Amino acid sequence: MSPLGERRLYRPICEYFSHYGDHFEEVPLGKKRIDLVFRSRNGYLTSVEVKIEKWRDAFSQALVNQLVSDYSYVALPTEVCQRVDESLFADNGVGLLSVGKSARTKICATRAAFKDRDMFKQVKDYLEVTPK
Repeated sequence: MSPLGERRLYRPICEYFSHYGDHFEEVPLGKKRIDLVFRSRNGYLTSVEVKIEKWRDAFSQALVNQLVSDYSYVALPTEVCQRVDESLFADNGVGLLSVGKSARTKICATRAAFKDRDMFKQVKDYLEVTPK
């Protein structure tokens, strides 16, 4: 489905992370974009890849996002969440959000152990100059 279809999931995800403070949409990272990035008041970054169907694609993107985020999640419609390999997420520290009228955590992300310094700087610099 198109990114416009994915965007319908943004609202419940943003409400779920509303306690974080700042949120950003379509944050550039090299040749791709991170769907949503949330910056907590203490500076932690949480990235969220949103997909309607292709959970494996979102999982692959979330693995890359771990290089620039403290926490990385995949958000999927509730009915799609029921079909994913949850052990793949848990074993790799990628969180999973189930999204319907509201979002809820199915698997908590673990804090990324490694960040790519240059990629992380690119994202942080973007967030500093982008209106919230």
